[in-house]
Parts: sequence; C-alpha cells; structure tokens
Amino acid sequence: MKKDFQVTIPAPPIQIGAGIFLLFLAFYWKSIIELVDLWNSSSTYSHGYLIPLVTLYLIISKNKLLINTPLKPSPLLLIPLVFTLLLWLFATITETKTIELSLLPLVFIFTYTSIIGYKSSLLIATALLYLLLAVPIWNILIPTLQDMAVFFNQHALSLAGFPTYIENTSVTIPAGTFEIEDGCSGIRYLVVSLALGSLFSLMNYKSLKPALILLVLSFVFPVILNWIRIYIIILIGHFSEMQSPLVTKHHTFGWVLYGISLIPFYFIAHKLSAFETNTTETEANISPEAAKQYSTLYYAFYITLPLAFMISPTFFSSYLATKNIKTVGHITAPSAVSPWLGPIHYNKWAPGYKNAGISSNTIYIGSDSHPEIALHLYYYGKESADSELINENNIITKDEYISSEKVFLFKDHKIIENIVTIPGIQSRLVWYWYYVNNKSTTSPIESKILHAQELITGKATSSLIAVSTECFNQCNRERSELKLFLEKHHSNITDTLSM
Repeated sequence: MKKDFQVTIPAPPIQIGAGIFLLFLAFYWKSIIELVDLWNSSSTYSHGYLIPLVTLYLIISKNKLLINTPLKPSPLLLIPLVFTLLLWLFATITETKTIELSLLPLVFIFTYTSIIGYKSSLLIATALLYLLLAVPIWNILIPTLQDMAVFFNQHALSLAGFPTYIENTSVTIPAGTFEIEDGCSGIRYLVVSLALGSLFSLMNYKSLKPALILLVLSFVFPVILNWIRIYIIILIGHFSEMQSPLVTKHHTFGWVLYGISLIPFYFIAHKLSAFETNTTETEANISPEAAKQYSTLYYAFYITLPLAFMISPTFFSSYLATKNIKTVGHITAPSAVSPWLGPIHYNKWAPGYKNAGISSNTIYIGSDSHPEIALHLYYYGKESADSELINENNIITKDEYISSEKVFLFKDHKIIENIVTIPGIQSRLVWYWYYVNNKSTTSPIESKILHAQELITGKATSSLIAVSTECFNQCNRERSELKLFLEKHHSNITDTLSM
C-alpha cells in the first residue's frame, strides 16, 4: 500500500528569513568572508561552520508553530537595528575587526525580527541567538580567563609546596616559566562548551530552569578544566625538568582532556531533565489569514524600511573604501631648537608599535647639561587591517617593564607618562599621545572616532607621537626637560604630521 507523502510548505517567517539571508550574503559578503577566514584560521572558532546550520535546523523545527503565528512587523526593533548598523559601520571603516564580525549576527537578527514581529521572533529567539557562538565577541573574556587561571594555579602550586613567582600572566617555578597566553586562557573550550550545552538545552528541555543550570555548567566546566590542564602541564614540566614535549605542544592534550570531561558533563545534563515541568508547546489557534488584517501598504513599508537600513551602511563603507584619502608622503623630524642639536638617527629603545606606514626615531643632542631626548613618530594614515594605530598588538612596551604610569595635562591636551624599566637597560621616561584628525588625544576610543571622521573628510593623520629620555632617581629633572623640549618643539612636531 502506497503512502501519501505530504510536503510541508515553509512558514512565511521562514520564507522571509531565507530572502533576508540572501540579501545579507549579497551585501555583507566582505565581512562574511573575513568571518569564514577566522573559522579557518582559529581553533577557537573552527566550529563556526556548524552554527548557521544548527540555527537553520532549529528554526525549521518550529515550522508548524510559525505557520499559525500572524505576521506583524515590530517598528520598535528598528531602534536596536539602527544602533547596531551605526556601530558596525564605525567598526568597519576603522578596521576594528572583532567588533565588525561580532555584530554581523545582530544585523541579521534585528532586521529579521523587526519584519516578522514579536510573536514569531519569540518562537525562534534562542535559535537566532545561537548565531552569536560563531563570532569573536567571546575574545573579550580572554584577559579575565587568564587572570583566573593564574590565580588558581598560584594557590594550587603553593598548596602543593612549589615555590611560585607570578608576574602578570607568567607562572615561574624552579624548573622554568610558563606563560599563560591567549590560547591558554581556555576560551576555545568555553565557546565550544557553550555551543554544545545550548544545543542540548534547545533539543531536550522545554522549561527554563534546567536550561539555565546547564548554561552555567557550560561555563564553569571548561573554565575549571582549563585550570586543571595548566596545572598538569606545569607539574609535567617540573618533574621532567622542562624536557617533556607537552610543555610546549599541548594542543591535542587539551582536547583529549576536554573530550573526557564531556562524559560527566552530559551525565549531569541528562539528570537535569528531572527539573523539567510538564509544559508542552501548542500550536496557536490563529489562522494564517489573521495576518491579512493589515494592508499591503503597511507590510510594504515595514518590510522595505528594515531592508533599506540593513543595506545602506554597506554602500557607505564601500564608498569610503574607494575614496581617495590624502596621506602624508614622508616625515621629517623638526630641526632642533636651542639648547638641543639635531636631529640624528636613533636606533636604541623605541615604542612597540608595528606596521606603521612611516616611522621615524631620532635623537636630539643636549647641550648646557640638557639630556638627550628621543622623538618617536609612527604614522599610520588611512590604516588597514594589518596597519592600524589602535591595535591590541601595539603597545609602548611590555606591561612588566612599566614601573609607573599616569596621565597629565600639557597645555591644552593630555599626555600619558610611562617609566619604562627594562632589565640591563637604563630606565626611560616616556611621554606619548595619539595625533588623529589634527587633534591630540590619549583615548583609544576617541582615536577611533577621530579616525572615522578623517576618513570622511579625506585627510588622514593617524599617528603616535612619543618623546623619551633616560631616567634617574625619581625622574623629576627629566620631566622638566621633556616639558621644556615640548614647549620648544611641539608645534613643529605636529606640523610635520598635519594635513
């Protein structure tokens, strides 16, 4: 006997979602390609390919409920959409890649939900939020995870009787030093656990309580696991006198340990079913025709408006990418003003700023008992992904070399002061600030905003300016000398970078 196979037509919200997603792919393809490159290159986000597929499955599983849910666009959701788009545009034109890529799911989510309305959105909200597990927003947790791992291992090693010295993210025992770098923070295990735990909750739980408990466990399990992993590696380093391959190559070891931890994790996840309440999803008693109470003009307006908002920032970012931006062709350090002579080339200490379009490190020879003062100019101009002024890899020097830091006011702008103490090298007094859009600032955020403004005006001056000199005692005399030097040279320094 033949059975009739019934073809289920996708609900209107699913059909609309497919159309929006195609538009999203067409207009945000540059950012999407960069996100895919992240999935390819980073072990932390290599699971990213699966997240959209899981989201699609979860949405389709709600098809029967969505069919009987009337469509009613939600104009209020245009507010977070516009805010998200402005932030995405700012991140894009300033090459702030982590924010740019992290906002991609929110651009799609707010566009989609503003069109299908609150009722349909609530049915698939968790599925849509699942997309956030594929983007690098979780990197903001890395410093905190590193500090937690250092704290745990410091006390665990002390309790075990190991003399331990902690400096920032370095753990030193008699056998050697272990650096808890970004990759050792446990972020990769955390993101994967959140993805697995969330999926298990969505597939198996109907009530909120067990889902929240499992979400907490999805965070706690990998964090504690990483602490134990680091502790084991340090012990192996101690007993092998740093000769074991696991001291330097422990990627596979970490995933093996993580895989073992999934056994108790899923055992607990199944036991949490006991917290389930007897709730079942029921199909709404509203026919699809209920949506027709709104006019075609109403739908056309509230569908076209979010799509227009979604598309428009991509045109502006493309325009800025092709716009001719005027940049400084070369940098010439200003001539010395008495009591200094120079400048001449300087190749000793320099700020740790990388990939500048133009850099200049010169020194001014002191006379009449005035010290030598170095001038450091790093010009980034239009900036790009690999060459930008404000970047996590750009630092004046390593944190452990900075013995003091403060911000003070010089004339009408702020300056950051560092006293840099490098082993084997005389301490240096360093003053620095950013010069962007012909304005001075010490704020990285303000620098990004000013850089966005100068891209619009078409003149790029994005630069780091620093002066430094050898420092003795409390550096009081050197502060006076740097102040005198800037009073005589400040306007000439900025003139060489101004547009």
